[in-house]
Amino acid sequence: GILTIPKINVNLPIFDQTTMKLLEKGACLLEGTSYPIGGKSTHAVLSSHRGLSQAKLFTNLPQLKIKDHFYIEINGQYLAYQVDQIKTVEPTETEALQIQEDQDLVTLVTCTPYMINSHRLLVRGHRIVVEPEEIKESLEKVKQAKCTAFLLVSGLIGVLLLLFLVILIKFLKK
Repeated sequence: GILTIPKINVNLPIFDQTTMKLLEKGACLLEGTSYPIGGKSTHAVLSSHRGLSQAKLFTNLPQLKIKDHFYIEINGQYLAYQVDQIKTVEPTETEALQIQEDQDLVTLVTCTPYMINSHRLLVRGHRIVVEPEEIKESLEKVKQAKCTAFLLVSGLIGVLLLLFLVILIKFLKK
């Protein structure tokens, strides 16, 4: 599956196991929790790193607020979730990750505070029904943000290369 969080421009693969290597590449399903396929009395827990130099992952997860949306794509179907709870807990506190009867929940987990990692940030969302157009618009915004960032970085590299060539040519003429 794929996890998309439009507010923080995140689009990550979902892995069905948790390893150190996979935590650096996407969102990992916490062992013993529900698969993120939706349904009553389910609670999927997805975790990922924050603060890695080579990947954004859940670095900006603390920017999410109550009522923000995130989406999970599983086998071509999109499930929408609205954030309804944000809390910080000790690593051993798991009560907030339990299944709640008749609820379809997903909790996003990362370490906090940044670079100290003594606690866990839990951002929980409950399943909502949204129009397919709204989901497509949100996904498109994430793609556009990534393309814009790529173009800006590419442009900056191009300008720096051009500047380097101009300086090199002037140096060689002397």
